[in-house]
Amino acid sequence: MRENHSSYLSEMGISTWQLTHPERLLGYQAKKISPVNDCQLLLVMSEKPSQNYSTLLQKIAQSMGLTLSQVGHVFPRDISTIDQQALRWVWFCGCDPTALDHSDISVLISPSLAVINASQAHKRHLWHQIKQSLGGERD
Repeated sequence: MRENHSSYLSEMGISTWQLTHPERLLGYQAKKISPVNDCQLLLVMSEKPSQNYSTLLQKIAQSMGLTLSQVGHVFPRDISTIDQQALRWVWFCGCDPTALDHSDISVLISPSLAVINASQAHKRHLWHQIKQSLGGERD
């Protein structure tokens, strides 16, 4: 008799679930998720950025020639599920960087937004990374 696992999950009140290790399924290929709208900068953080940092994020995005609407967020565990083809930037903020699918993506690595916001030295280091990725075209 074949069991319907989805109905068991539904009976337990679980409507959404995520397979932790899809690579363990023989022949399974996860479908890549496209970033929303015209996302150019993917912010990889272990928590969603709060409103407290919207001004900081806006200034950082502007230094890259982007708007806040072009910034997306993903949790570190989900970076491999994102279709990275259209991205220009990936920013690992307060988490360990992981390998990306495309080598032409500019990568930024920094401590958390809270640390950056409180430290001129960290802001300067992030700015140098951005400037280097832009090829020194902005001062």
